[in-house]
Amino acid sequence: MNVEAEIIIFLIIVSLIPMLESIMLRKTRYVLSIYIFYFAVYYSVLSVVKGYLGYWETSLFESFWDAQFLTLIHYGIPMVIIGVAAPVILKSIFKDKDIDVIRYFVSTYFMTFSLCFLVASKITNKVSSIAFGAAVIITLCSIRKILQGSCKYIQKEILKERLAFTIPFFLLYFVTVVIYSPSELYLKNAADFPMSFLYYLGSLMLMGFIVCAVLFTGIIVLMEKKQVEWFMAAIFVLVTTGYIQGLFSMGKWGCLMEQDKIHLIIRRLC
Repeated sequence: MNVEAEIIIFLIIVSLIPMLESIMLRKTRYVLSIYIFYFAVYYSVLSVVKGYLGYWETSLFESFWDAQFLTLIHYGIPMVIIGVAAPVILKSIFKDKDIDVIRYFVSTYFMTFSLCFLVASKITNKVSSIAFGAAVIITLCSIRKILQGSCKYIQKEILKERLAFTIPFFLLYFVTVVIYSPSELYLKNAADFPMSFLYYLGSLMLMGFIVCAVLFTGIIVLMEKKQVEWFMAAIFVLVTTGYIQGLFSMGKWGCLMEQDKIHLIIRRLC
């Protein structure tokens, strides 16, 4: 088993402990949000720790390149202690609103994490820590709103409205970022690419579809109504500015001859 799979399994297991304890403390139907909350917390805490140890510019999985089973035990013990204490602490502070705080944080973290991914194209420990810190700050600044119960999440009556609102933004992202800009890049420099256009475009469309599907599902299932509007506005700005920047960049590049330039461009466009 490779290191990536071991870390994922490790995070999945340790995240189950606080989730099960939260369910025992109070029956709730928001099990998915609770689980994502603790998974995100553990993932971000490990990213901060690894960053402090000098691995800011690598991903969490890459920073565990020399991890052994004993290493996971050393990390797991304090994480289990945190997992046992966290649900009790949250319930004692926020009373019956603890699940509302968790849901709002998950919505915020999904937004900040997704935006960081779209901008950086790679989730390093630094990027993950920034996304987590931003989510914590936004959640703390919104505590009054959360405790007042004015947050609105997915409901049957607003499902069609949310679908109609978000689909045009994803079509804009898919057409400009996934199809148009990469296709223009390939057609102007076809001789420098070691693959056919169909393979190139098909791979980009598959990756773009996966990204859109994950973002779309998160928006529908997890996100608070007002944050959906912020998120879509941010995506519109990023896609538009990136498209304009790409148009100017295409003209400056002309014919690409260096293979590393091509790989860098493809990664940025995706």
